[in-house]
Amino acid sequence: MRQPTCFPFLLLVFLGALFSCQADDPKFTPGDVIDAREQVPRIDAGNSECPGCVEASGTCRNGNAEKACGGGGAVCQSCDPEDTCEEQVCTPPPTCSAENCSGCCNSQGECVAGTTSPAACGTGGNECTQCSSGVCEAGACRQLCNSTTCTGCCTGATIDTCVPFEEGGGQSDTVCGKGGNSCSTCPGSTTCTVGICIDTSCGANCANGCCDGASCETGNTNALCGSSANACVSCGAGLSCSSAGVCETDLTTLWDFVILSADVPSTDAMGDAWDFNGGAPDVYITVDIGDSPGFSGSSGAVNNEYLPVYSAPNGQVVVPNVPAEILLQKIKFTIYDEDIFDDDLMSEIIEESPTSFMFGGSVLLRSVGSDENLYTVRFKLVPR
Repeated sequence: MRQPTCFPFLLLVFLGALFSCQADDPKFTPGDVIDAREQVPRIDAGNSECPGCVEASGTCRNGNAEKACGGGGAVCQSCDPEDTCEEQVCTPPPTCSAENCSGCCNSQGECVAGTTSPAACGTGGNECTQCSSGVCEAGACRQLCNSTTCTGCCTGATIDTCVPFEEGGGQSDTVCGKGGNSCSTCPGSTTCTVGICIDTSCGANCANGCCDGASCETGNTNALCGSSANACVSCGAGLSCSSAGVCETDLTTLWDFVILSADVPSTDAMGDAWDFNGGAPDVYITVDIGDSPGFSGSSGAVNNEYLPVYSAPNGQVVVPNVPAEILLQKIKFTIYDEDIFDDDLMSEIIEESPTSFMFGGSVLLRSVGSDENLYTVRFKLVPR
């Protein structure tokens, strides 16, 4: 007769002990990831014994991953693509501002360099500006130097700078020119006079006329006008050369008043940004000409610009058909920042005694103020 074996009994005892050990120790070590394949009870959301978060499968995660973020045994959350999981909480990226951005903040709220791109130019965490001039240098929009913006000559390595030809404008025998052309060095014995290289031998023998190179001219024609051995100039439209060799305005001529560009400070007089969100102003300019009403107009607004350019490259006609006689009385510019409700008055520039010089090309006028609060308006007159 076969003797009964004790193996089945021992197996039952071992399994009972194993089940008893697992049932007595359901806890999890903080930071552990419990795989659902392990022989442990399923965890329900809200189980405080899970230090992180609980997935739908019942798995406890540490709660610090973007795809499984959360704490206190709560249900794991999947953070938005732009968010990160910080201390078990889905956290959006910080808002672009002066506190975290040395460049400028674009329309998506991102911090970009802002130093060279004309599409996004700016510094100090301010709103990026799109440069209508097409040039951004060191975080600031710059005007291009050309015949529209400069009556002198243009020089510069990367960004051209206008050097006026008038007295004190900075021209010399090595930097000479006018009409927005490139500055040049006067050759040989010539010297720079009002933007033109003239021969010094002419200057010594031309006291009663003007110098066209080495040639002394009478200086009383519209094409070659001048005196006292200065460089001959062309009087241009609307002007005539007097017997004294001076280009004078024909007071009966009519002119279109054209706004070319402006330059405004990055902040108002109180040091605050022009727009509530720290953005650049939307600049427009009104013009009043003469001692009495009748010749007035306004440009359109150029949005988000400290260096607005109007209808580039030829400018915007704001007051047409103005008699030269009226233009020589007074010109008043009023600069505004266009807003949704009330437009901000930025500055006024008044030219009390205009001269015939402005009939010769683009003109630069500046308001009175400190370097930090200086306004500039450029305009030109076009003969009808």
